[in-house]
Amino acid sequence: MNVLFYLKNILEFGILNKNKVFLRWVVSYFCMSSYILENDLQSLV
Repeated sequence: MNVLFYLKNILEFGILNKNKVFLRWVVSYFCMSSYILENDLQSLV
């Protein structure tokens, strides 16, 4: 999936730069996206 590939590149970029704040932002964004996606799927069902 393109989104997962994009996220993987962001994570690798953050790890290479050892930017913990950036990584924390990515993780929180990913969790929020999963939460929103889950709610959208539930509303569709």
